[in-house]
Amino acid sequence: MGRSVVKAMLCVAATLAFVAPAAAQNGSLKVTSFPSGAEVIIDGVSTGKVTPMSTSLSIGDHSVTVRIAGNSGWNPDTRTVTIVSGNNDLSVTLLPVLTVGPQGPKGDKGDPGPQGPQGQKGDKGDQGPQGLKGDKGDTGLTGPVGPQGPAGAAPPPPPTPYTGTFYMQINGGDYFKLTSFAGCADKILGVEYQDCYFQTRSVAPDLTQWLNDTVNGAANPTRNASVVQLDTNFTELARLDIQQAFLSDFAVSDFDASDTSLGTLSFTVVPAHLSTGSPSALSSFANQTFHVAFFILNIPNFTNVTAAVRGIHMSAPKFATTGVGLRHQFISGPVQFDPIRIEVGGNATAIADIETWAGNVAQGLSDVRSGTLNATENNFQTVIMTINLSNMTPIALDPFPTAGVRRGITLALGSFTFQ
Repeated sequence: MGRSVVKAMLCVAATLAFVAPAAAQNGSLKVTSFPSGAEVIIDGVSTGKVTPMSTSLSIGDHSVTVRIAGNSGWNPDTRTVTIVSGNNDLSVTLLPVLTVGPQGPKGDKGDPGPQGPQGQKGDKGDQGPQGLKGDKGDTGLTGPVGPQGPAGAAPPPPPTPYTGTFYMQINGGDYFKLTSFAGCADKILGVEYQDCYFQTRSVAPDLTQWLNDTVNGAANPTRNASVVQLDTNFTELARLDIQQAFLSDFAVSDFDASDTSLGTLSFTVVPAHLSTGSPSALSSFANQTFHVAFFILNIPNFTNVTAAVRGIHMSAPKFATTGVGLRHQFISGPVQFDPIRIEVGGNATAIADIETWAGNVAQGLSDVRSGTLNATENNFQTVIMTINLSNMTPIALDPFPTAGVRRGITLALGSFTFQ
């Protein structure tokens, strides 16, 4: 072959190598998140999109951050994603920012684990010199109660209540009438249920026992419940079954000697499953009610002339857990209790009692008290229900009367249950 032919072939090969470089390859990345609407940042640069979203990226490793900007209550999530040719999916569940609540009760001691194998015996160390024995010092005074920590993010307001007459039954017990019912539906169809919001004037034993089991840390504080809608003839129109629900909020209306209205119990539950039930005959009912003006507060070393008790409220945050398929599921967080406020009338002895209680704590003394709040008939003798108020400690005292001649004291509350 001639030298000129070889040279020509080499030139053609070089030209082909120059004009045909390997094409850069990309892959498609789809990002979804719970909750949705989160900003997506890739390799430190915002995409300008929120979840759910898709974008094209070069093959290889990329840093992906999913976040909800501002004081949203959700922690951002950053991870490295390896993009391959074709479709790539990234599903992120953002974790809530946890706030530290009051310390819960000490749990039961767990069973001892199996004994591990014995390790090799170490060499005996040299004995150190004996220290001088000092005199035992006096026990110091208990320090004052610290200021209350910042409150967590406020829960969203309940949705608009449904119109109609509704009754509720818990674990097959007595039916009791609801004065308000809202939510309890598919918030995101097939993905997440909405919380169920209730209010009742009935003191139903099944409901108060549910609160007690939640506060006391029962092994399984969940309940099954049914809500039925009735027409004017007391005929059942529809039924909703609620399975494996836990209490996330419970409040008792304020007691006030000047208020003539009936009291209410408000509560929120988080359902694991909802379904349409079959109509059935309604049987027994719980109809006991109470008036907020008729009550007796009993606290040691406290004169009983209380004019109002306000703010009896429990809450338990819900946290996302592994669900079945696409359905989101939640578990209950630690139970927390709001401070309560007690207002006494112009009785000089009662005012002196709350001043002494607050003064003891201000001086660093331990003065934790428990008591009972009895809702009674108008004769103040017949008790309708009893609320146990545990481990109360003053955290604030009004310097002057409010609401006429009432003097108020705010108490940290360890817990409350029904007797």
